[in-house]
Amino acid sequence: MKKIIIPILLSLILLSSCKKDYQVERSILIDAPKDLVWEQIKYFHNWQSWSPWYAKDSTMIWTFEGNDGDLESSYSWTSEDSGSGSMLNTGVVEGEELLYQVQFFKPFKSQSDGYLKLKDVNGSTEVVWGFTGTNKGIFALFFNMDKMVGPDFEAGLELLKQHCLELEDTKVEMAVEVINLEEQDYIAIRENIDISGIQNFFARNFGAIMETGIEMQGGYPSGFYYTWDVENMQSDMAAAIPIAKASDVPEGFSRITIPGGKALLINYYGDYNEIGPAHELMESYMLENNLEYIGPAIEEYVSDPMEESNPSKWLTRVIYPVK
Repeated sequence: MKKIIIPILLSLILLSSCKKDYQVERSILIDAPKDLVWEQIKYFHNWQSWSPWYAKDSTMIWTFEGNDGDLESSYSWTSEDSGSGSMLNTGVVEGEELLYQVQFFKPFKSQSDGYLKLKDVNGSTEVVWGFTGTNKGIFALFFNMDKMVGPDFEAGLELLKQHCLELEDTKVEMAVEVINLEEQDYIAIRENIDISGIQNFFARNFGAIMETGIEMQGGYPSGFYYTWDVENMQSDMAAAIPIAKASDVPEGFSRITIPGGKALLINYYGDYNEIGPAHELMESYMLENNLEYIGPAIEEYVSDPMEESNPSKWLTRVIYPVK
């Protein structure tokens, strides 16, 4: 009996004390501006466009929490093929580095610290993707993390490269058009919010408006921007849906009427998070042509992301009422 028990005990002691630190790292050079690549990395929602695990697992379902792109925002996943886990934003150096913690719950439990680092290389972008952790017990003896995860990192970086190049190639040159805006009524929810919470603001309030059952008529779901205070990161804004004048607006919602008249229009194609240059172009055009801004700035969300998965094809009509 001793001949059996002693080897087992020795094996258990060896396994319990065995630890192996690991670091997996891969890199790639992408012929695209660093700010464009950063937008695809910073926001977990954009990972669906290049994640190697999402690409090969059609059963994967993602759930997001927090203000995407901010510290402690996260997503979790469940899958018939890949089990379940979560990823937490643990640090952001804007435009340079994203730190995250990834936990696997099924088919086994583990935790690692990951990072994505960007570096400008003569107008192109070097991306370094890596993560570190410690294998314990039997995992330390039999699992080589570099061989297990390294190929996935390589595949993901290639997908990220393809996605960024596609975004760069499909950019549509923006042009300002002078239009005659027709008067339109909207059912809306207007609040003063933190700019970092815009995505949650729209998701929550568009859903609430839709639940009223009022039929949309005359346009598209829209965002109205009355103020944009970058210094204090605040915006007075509204989530709005066009309705017929005869529609009754329930208590708790506002009726907003956008008057008709002269306006400027830019048809912007691309991710909502990268729409800033369209607004900058509007401001330059108004200054050069001595036009007076009336407001609010309007974004009409023409494309439905549920039907068009490629952000580079999303159309947003940016409208500035002027006189």
